[in-house]
Amino acid sequence: MTAFVTGPSNATTCTDSKSVAINSSTAMACVAHIVLPRCNRRGVCTWPVSANVMVIARANVNVTAVTRQLRQGRVRDGQSARCRAGKGCGYPVKGSKAGADKMRAEADRLANKRNPRQCRMGTVAVAKVAQKSGGGTRTIVATEAQSKPNE
Repeated sequence: MTAFVTGPSNATTCTDSKSVAINSSTAMACVAHIVLPRCNRRGVCTWPVSANVMVIARANVNVTAVTRQLRQGRVRDGQSARCRAGKGCGYPVKGSKAGADKMRAEADRLANKRNPRQCRMGTVAVAKVAQKSGGGTRTIVATEAQSKPNE
């Protein structure tokens, strides 16, 4: 930042410089000393003073770090796309038709315990899931209902 200050008797400049982290702000200040004439005989002190401030911002970019981040993002996006396409999610997926039939039978059993309108118009989904980090499996039941069925 550079401030250009002009008074009735002289002109001067002052400067300040700061580094700013990404997505943050900073404050800059500088003092410009100017000479002012004496007040008139009646004690009136009015002088024209003008100040022009110029701020120049420059990005300091680490191109290597940005390129590395872009590469990592592309790898993650590719892994996610392969996972969505059913081509492996980077961890072993175990399942069988017998297991799927068992979960479907459980969904049918739970759906039949609902009231007739929910049974006709609603959905019950049952899935057995496992975390990537291990820890066994859990059976998850999902419905469109706002509350959890007792079963």
